[in-house]
Amino acid sequence: MSPELAPGEAPPGDPTSAAAADALAELASRWNRGSAGGGTTGERGGPRPRRPPGDQIARKGYAAFYTREPIAYLLAFLAIFSPGDGWPPENPDGGLWVCDFACGEGVLLVASHAALETLSRLAGEGPARGGEAHPSREGGGGRPGGCLWGFDASADALRAAREFLTSRGKGSDTRVVLRHLPVDESGSLGSLDLWWGGLEGRDLPPAEVRVPRFDLVIMNPPFSRTTAPGRGGSRPRIFDYATTPQGFRRLWSEYTRLVRDVETSAVEREGVRRIYGALVGEGRTFTRGSVDPLRAGAALPFFFLADRHLRPGGRVALVLPRAALEGAAYLLMRAALVSGYHLECVVVPRGGESLSQSTQLSEVLVVARKLGGGEGEAGGGAAGGAPPPTAVVILRRQPETPLEGALLAAEVARLVGRGSQGITRAGRAEAEVRLVRRGLVEEFVWNLSPVLGLPQMVERLVVRMTGGRLPGLRTRLTRLADASGLRVTNPRRFRGREFSSRFVHSPEGALMILSSAGREAFGRLEFDPRLAQRISPKSADAERFYRERGGRLLVPEAVRFDSTPLVATWSPRVIASSRAHMVRLDPRRERALCAWLNSTFAVAWLRAMFTTVEGAFGHIYVWHLRAMRVPDLGDPEVVERLDSVFRKYAEATWPPLPEQYREAGRGEGKRPEYDLDVLRALAAASGTHLDEVEARARLKPLYSEILEVL
Repeated sequence: MSPELAPGEAPPGDPTSAAAADALAELASRWNRGSAGGGTTGERGGPRPRRPPGDQIARKGYAAFYTREPIAYLLAFLAIFSPGDGWPPENPDGGLWVCDFACGEGVLLVASHAALETLSRLAGEGPARGGEAHPSREGGGGRPGGCLWGFDASADALRAAREFLTSRGKGSDTRVVLRHLPVDESGSLGSLDLWWGGLEGRDLPPAEVRVPRFDLVIMNPPFSRTTAPGRGGSRPRIFDYATTPQGFRRLWSEYTRLVRDVETSAVEREGVRRIYGALVGEGRTFTRGSVDPLRAGAALPFFFLADRHLRPGGRVALVLPRAALEGAAYLLMRAALVSGYHLECVVVPRGGESLSQSTQLSEVLVVARKLGGGEGEAGGGAAGGAPPPTAVVILRRQPETPLEGALLAAEVARLVGRGSQGITRAGRAEAEVRLVRRGLVEEFVWNLSPVLGLPQMVERLVVRMTGGRLPGLRTRLTRLADASGLRVTNPRRFRGREFSSRFVHSPEGALMILSSAGREAFGRLEFDPRLAQRISPKSADAERFYRERGGRLLVPEAVRFDSTPLVATWSPRVIASSRAHMVRLDPRRERALCAWLNSTFAVAWLRAMFTTVEGAFGHIYVWHLRAMRVPDLGDPEVVERLDSVFRKYAEATWPPLPEQYREAGRGEGKRPEYDLDVLRALAAASGTHLDEVEARARLKPLYSEILEVL
């Protein structure tokens, strides 16, 4: 780990970092001086963009969640000051061209302009200070001038953007082009129409809508969900621009056409096709339906729009929902990103915090450089050297001012440029930097969550489990999807219209359904049938559906790891559930699997993999289970030994997981002995030696780290 530095402190012999501090100090002075005219005035002076509407529902409908200014500066400076390879050769149109296809009020463009001016000054003044220009900017430095392009569907937001950019860009030779591209009932999809290459038929001259290729695309794209959630008649919130059913249908038809074309274009790429071949299809991690990009948010087509208009060697810098790096519906985007880009930096706020205004959605920042110019997909540079690592930046305290955001980015770039890891600060902002090798990014492309800032022992456990390594033991672990006869039923099959069309609640019913997945229902390994409700089938077909789709082994679909006692429970008889996945094997293998699922090793895996919604709350999807590493359930000895662990603890009552791990840290409770029993069972089944001394020594600190993420 590298030593911690005081804010603005440069290591000996690093005059570039000192020059950056000076240039950024001048930036702060200019920010505080501000400019006269338009807009509202904030505590730091100068015009401020108008805020989005105060109505939360309206903001959701129009996806008007704009990036907070300090975060905008953090993202822009991370992209511009990237320690990776330099920008592509000079743009034929001169300068460096930057675009935001969903610019809102222009905060990201303003931050990008400030970063470019700072880099330009460093390129010119580095040698004069006895140092060097930024090492990744040979032959051009920051290239003053150039052009900032912004597009948005909101005319009001663009007016604020024009005002904001004009006030910040006085005295600059950088040109600004802002364009209003509406989303409306004619079927116009705003900026996404640029996917087709132009806006023919619109009321703007062709010269005004010609979109060049950019050096940097920086965006906080709208990522409201696009699939219609909830009750019948609901519709995608992203299309609240449409006020009539006909308008909505036209928009949805155009959006579907666009996404299908994006999908076709992406899957034709060799790298994406290779990833899909390994992960999607019968017997693999994902079904084709689960990775349908229409089920993702609009961030997905906006990423591909950026990719289409980005020059090889250029960068994307994005604010994304964390689900974009974890969820099945975003696999197409991750496959294109990992195979066609070097993922330079991912910023993850601690505790699943948001980065945009007025939302609690978990978000991340991503900076990636597009491969090209002799570089192969998913590999190193043209010289064939080792691929550079990805910097995972865990944002321990968010910057509170633009200056803190810019300084923190410069400090992160300095640390990564030296190949170092550690904690760095800028004012009150603080970040931990970890370097993750590219091989791990590729291995976990199906769900990047395990390398996005977990406590280090938890991360190490999850990574090692892919190779069958557990504390004190090496054993055979396979994917659950490889278990013969496996069937997992999603609880959606037993709720809403699916349920009411087949069943009715009845105290005299012979069938049972579990309608909750809370603390009480998941308090024992063996399910207490008194917690289920009675139902009756409406037809013989309904009873057959129940027998085929219900299950004995239950795993919650939505979970709060800070309150659940267990992540699986087993019922001696088949029941249905509207809140838990129903896993079917044969009874002995189900009990063996239940014993494994409730071990610390499986809890850590599921907590690492589950798709974060907000804080400690999220979803365990079927594909999380199918991809999970489990003992070989085809080995009768493994099944027998784990089944004996299940029977030993079947009726024991467990407290919530955090309490279990607090007790374990004090050497109390059932948790330590349970985990050792699981390890002993696996060692005995395979005839291998379990080093109990090592296992105990590794489990205790692991418990403390797991407690951090529950």
